[in-house]
Amino acid sequence: EMCIRDRVSLDCNYAGFRGYRDNGDKPMILRTKLNYELKKNILSFQYKHGMKDHLYDSYSLAYIRCF
Repeated sequence: EMCIRDRVSLDCNYAGFRGYRDNGDKPMILRTKLNYELKKNILSFQYKHGMKDHLYDSYSLAYIRCF
């Protein structure tokens, strides 16, 4: 996780696994998450990009209230 500013953070990772049959068993995924903290609230945007044998893109937007 990397802190860009006081209230903004960015987290990126690349993950997956390799199978043993070489038939659709090498899925890889790139995840990127950006968080913005505002007082007791967090706005979060996440993007997932599937690669190799797991082809899809996913976006999410979240609002988190901290008590």
